[in-house]
Amino acid sequence: MSPKPAPTAATDLIRAWTLPSAVTLGSTVRAKGILQEVQAHLPTALRKALKAAGTELTLRLPAGSEAEFARAIRTVETTLATAETQPVIPREIEDILAIKTSERHRWLKDGRLPSAGTRTVKLRGRARKITFHVFDPAVIADILDSDRVDQWREDDVLAAAENRRRAAWQRKLVKAKKAGKSPPPRRRLPPQPRRLGGVRGGYLHVGEGSSQAAVVTPMRFELMASGLGILRSILLSYGVAARHIAKSGPAANRLAV
Repeated sequence: MSPKPAPTAATDLIRAWTLPSAVTLGSTVRAKGILQEVQAHLPTALRKALKAAGTELTLRLPAGSEAEFARAIRTVETTLATAETQPVIPREIEDILAIKTSERHRWLKDGRLPSAGTRTVKLRGRARKITFHVFDPAVIADILDSDRVDQWREDDVLAAAENRRRAAWQRKLVKAKKAGKSPPPRRRLPPQPRRLGGVRGGYLHVGEGSSQAAVVTPMRFELMASGLGILRSILLSYGVAARHIAKSGPAANRLAV
């Protein structure tokens, strides 16, 4: 059985605040971080009096503590006034963008996730301190709205395929050198359409050797791909027929004419 909530006296002093989506960015982990930030500004004796349920903060004090209640309200409201610009910490950004820790480290390293600085904290009950990167909430909101995470994941897949191809070519090159043979030609992946961060469902196709770019929708891209497939089938069929006629001799050529 779940524990029953503690009874509340009718004379208790209660005040509640609802955190807007611009502050939480749709994350309950972010809401808990805001709660901890507000509690850090309260006196130690009053920190447990402020609790969170989802995106709602509730301050409850017993009757007879009106002065402490008023001071706590001022502290909470002052801290919440700047909550929207409070830096996003690692566990919050992973929940907001629904990404893995490995993705956060990789995208932070290559610059796709810009850092807003670092923060050093002391672990509770330990003498050791840790330093981690924090992020600008406005930048994270822009990444979330533009669906850039999907594009980054597609780029990572292509990069991993190219790295495997490069590693395989390096192994072949080493093997050819040991055998005294000429190095094999290096094959590259064909150019892939890149998803535009600000265009939902759109792709950026850049022709090889051209500086012009065009937005290609998924439907148009599929039509282009199917058209190229049909053309390739026709050309292959024509080539097979031509080779068959050439092998059949003059009589077959006259019949074909």
